[in-house]
Amino acid sequence: MTLNVEYNQIQNLFVGPEPLDQKGYSLYPGNINSLVLSIDEYDETLKGTKGLIAEFINPKYEGNSNNFKTPARLECMM
Repeated sequence: MTLNVEYNQIQNLFVGPEPLDQKGYSLYPGNINSLVLSIDEYDETLKGTKGLIAEFINPKYEGNSNNFKTPARLECMM
């Protein structure tokens, strides 16, 4: 199973501080790797979109209010 974990949720997965290697790097680094199960279908999708990925605004709200917790940012799914 593969799950998305947001950068601001990773600390909640550990008991204590995030585990680091001997050089001080995270044992769970972020990446933009993806699994490609059907290269032909993936190739056709890239040709159709010319490799472009739609962007979206990702607002973070304070609780159940309409007030922003932090400034909204522009993101895209990779």
